[in-house]
Amino acid sequence: MPPSERLAQQPSELRGRDSDIQQHLQSMFYLLRPEETLKMAVKLESAHPGRTRYLVVVSCNGRQDSEESCLLGIDCNQRTTVGLVLRVLADTAITLDGDGGFSVSVCGRQHIFKPVSVQAMWSALQTLHKVSQKAREQNFFLNGVTHEWVSYYEQNIQSDRSCLNEWHAMDNLESRRPPSPDSLRHKPREREETERVIRSTLKEIMMSVDLDEVTSKHIRTRLEELLDMDLGEYKPFIDQEMLVILGQMDEATEIFPHVFLGSEWNASNLEELNKNGVCHILNVTREIDNFFPGMFHYLNVRVYDDEKTDLLKHWDNTFKYITSAKNEGSKVLVHCKMGVSRSASVVIAYAMKAYNWDFKKALDHVRQKRNCIKPNSNFIAQLETYQGMLDAMKNREKLQRSKSETNLKVKSCKSDATDSQSEGEQEERQINVANPINNKRLKLLTAAPLDVSGAELSHHSLRPKSWSPDNITASNLFDLPGGSHTSQSLDRLSVDSPTTVKNDPVVDDPPPSVIPPAPLFHP
Repeated sequence: MPPSERLAQQPSELRGRDSDIQQHLQSMFYLLRPEETLKMAVKLESAHPGRTRYLVVVSCNGRQDSEESCLLGIDCNQRTTVGLVLRVLADTAITLDGDGGFSVSVCGRQHIFKPVSVQAMWSALQTLHKVSQKAREQNFFLNGVTHEWVSYYEQNIQSDRSCLNEWHAMDNLESRRPPSPDSLRHKPREREETERVIRSTLKEIMMSVDLDEVTSKHIRTRLEELLDMDLGEYKPFIDQEMLVILGQMDEATEIFPHVFLGSEWNASNLEELNKNGVCHILNVTREIDNFFPGMFHYLNVRVYDDEKTDLLKHWDNTFKYITSAKNEGSKVLVHCKMGVSRSASVVIAYAMKAYNWDFKKALDHVRQKRNCIKPNSNFIAQLETYQGMLDAMKNREKLQRSKSETNLKVKSCKSDATDSQSEGEQEERQINVANPINNKRLKLLTAAPLDVSGAELSHHSLRPKSWSPDNITASNLFDLPGGSHTSQSLDRLSVDSPTTVKNDPVVDDPPPSVIPPAPLFHP
């Protein structure tokens, strides 16, 4: 729908307010230089009616090519001016003030900011924590070589004195002493019960209101009306719980088609569970109950998010549980309180085993899907140990497969040897028949002894067969007196030359099957 049509459908009050915000943002951009980035702008409450104030986070790449940030307090009244400049350094501290606002402390300076809505406060705190974390990582400090670009704004603070006084005002609530431990020690169970009721009622209120429109003070007033009690001493607890609930109200994250990762809020949101097709819920907390025990299949891993928890021993069961749900065509919600540490570790461990991934690949995949995950250091160490266990299991399976394949090869070689022996004999016969030279050699070997001369046999590298004729044959071949027994090489037989006779011992006639009968030969 075109913007003009959308504006036409909005109430005039909303159109006017949106128009003002657009004008304010445009005027803020005119204050910035091209190389700088406006990270966040949140509208603040003012003690003076009709005054408009914004807290702005601006970032720029400094001399060290690292991102540097500062906070600007901008007044948008008759003209847009800068009323406050704070560099975000390593010692930046952000704390809730217990009255719907928060304080920022840098280098001994402290300033109070009260966003106009709960959602605005949540957005501001998220951005402030990110930029202050970067400042700590880079160790930015006062009078260092960084943040030189901020001097431009420090030299151009032009808001009037009334606005400057408001930017530097201190909230009286900050000077209050925390409740005495002695005043709470006598009724610990009563306070715990009150906090439980506050938490439950607060969640219902926040689900029923537009968080972009209401303030923390409005929610607390509504809470006091429903509980019919003064909650002044619970202000810090209420603010903290509102942030926790806001963090939980994000939708569950789909890590795999059959696995969702979420928080306590997601586990208690029946509409969202049904929409996602979840039938199995893996509850990785000790402090959160199962909200719908009669409607979903639950598996509970009762552990705390601390450095002593042994989560590794549960990963075999959680893997089987998720795999079983997948095989049934169901989807699983894995949750803890915030969906950041315990449940994230379980999903990472599942990914490592189910998809044969190493720890880094599984962690990167889950973090890419849900960037707020942060398993504690104890769970990180256990995941690294788990990777070693999975690697050992894979190596053992490879060894077993190798042994099985070796046994199969030995059996196969034996049968192949038998087959190749018979095949070799057949091939040899086929080669001899197919090759003319071999075929001729075969004929020479099988021919009658006197049909082939010794010279021809020698020509084909064949050894002539020697044989001894019987007495009758010898007498026919050799005209010798007395019928003397003789033996003579066939190579030396010649009709034209005299025959040299050599007397040998008498030899029995060989069997007919061994020596074939020789044809008669007449010299």
